[in-house]
Amino acid sequence: MHKQSLALKFSFVFVILSMAISLLTAAWQLAQGKSGSLLLVLETGAGLLLVLLPALLSKWLRLLPAGFLCLYGVAFAVFCGVLWECYEFTCDGLFAMNLQRYLSAGRALAGRAALLDTMGDLIAGLASSLLFSCWSYWQLKNDRSWLKTFFFKKYSPDD
Repeated sequence: MHKQSLALKFSFVFVILSMAISLLTAAWQLAQGKSGSLLLVLETGAGLLLVLLPALLSKWLRLLPAGFLCLYGVAFAVFCGVLWECYEFTCDGLFAMNLQRYLSAGRALAGRAALLDTMGDLIAGLASSLLFSCWSYWQLKNDRSWLKTFFFKKYSPDD
């Protein structure tokens, strides 16, 4: 129980730090007048990493078939991407930050142009989580203990 609560605390801190880094990156890019290509890389990386998170946090989840585990990982990664877009939407509304890139030169974009950033982020997260999930499925089918390579191990000075 203690190990699982420690893992949950670690994942919470990881998500909060990721949001803070992304927010600072977005603010820096806006101040420099640059595009959001670095944010797309961050979204893609998040999709890759979030596939593993549910399996690492729950012991019973590791016992499920590889296909279900990978599908669950994709669903979790996409859900986190949607939550991130909700965060961006909220910050845009409350603090006029333009995280979703709906403004261009101070003017609101219309139609498809207004959706490009959000949909690009969601598609990047989905595509990267699908790719990593397919690779994970293949690895788990060949060697079920492969997942253990991602576990945290308690350090002992005697080792």
